[in-house]
Amino acid sequence: MLCRSYYWDYKPRPAGAIEEIFLRKSFIAKLKAIDEELNSLGLRLLIQEGYRPLLVQRFVQEVSVLKGLRKENPNLGEAELFEKLKMFAASADMDLQLSPPPHLTGGVADVNLVYLETGKVVDMGKRGGLYNTAFPDALENYNFKTMEQPKRFRRLLFWLAFEQGITTNPTEWWHISWGDQMWAWITKSSCAMYGAADDLLS
Repeated sequence: MLCRSYYWDYKPRPAGAIEEIFLRKSFIAKLKAIDEELNSLGLRLLIQEGYRPLLVQRFVQEVSVLKGLRKENPNLGEAELFEKLKMFAASADMDLQLSPPPHLTGGVADVNLVYLETGKVVDMGKRGGLYNTAFPDALENYNFKTMEQPKRFRRLLFWLAFEQGITTNPTEWWHISWGDQMWAWITKSSCAMYGAADDLLS
C-alpha cells in the first residue's frame, strides 16, 4: 500500500496541509486487505488523502474543487456551479459534533490504483474530466474501447471495497469510507462509528 498526500504536493500548497496520511486503525486493516488482493493482480492501492484538517477542507471547498468544476463546465452559471459543488466537496462549516466533514473523521480515504511493477498510476477514466466522470458508474454507458479497461478497474476497486464492508461515495469513485456518516447512511446503520478526529494531530 502506497501513501502520497495529494494536497501536500498541490501547488500552491494550501495552509494546513499535512504530508502524512492518518486513518483509523480499523480502516487501515481493511485497506491493507484490499491492497493484498490487488497485489495478486499486479496492482497496488495508493492512498492520496485520509484525515483532512478543516483548513484544507475549506480550501478544497472554496478553491480546488470549484476551480476544477469551472474548468470542466465553463457554461454553468454561478448558482448552478455552487449546486454542483455540493456533490463533490463537503462544507467546512458543518456542525463538527452532529455532521463533521467526512475526511475529518479519519474514516475516509481518497484512493487510486498503481501498477505494482512500474508504480505508474492506472487509467481510471478521467480523460472526460475528473468531475464529469466522477460517479462510480459513470463509465458504464461508454461503449468505446478506450474506456473498457478503466471501467473494469473501477468495478474492481468498488467490489474489493464492498467485500471489506467499505462504501464508495455515490458521486466520487475515489472516495471510500468506513465508519463515517456516509458509510452509516449507505449501509443503513443506526449511527456512524466515528465523529470528528479533532485530536488526531495533537
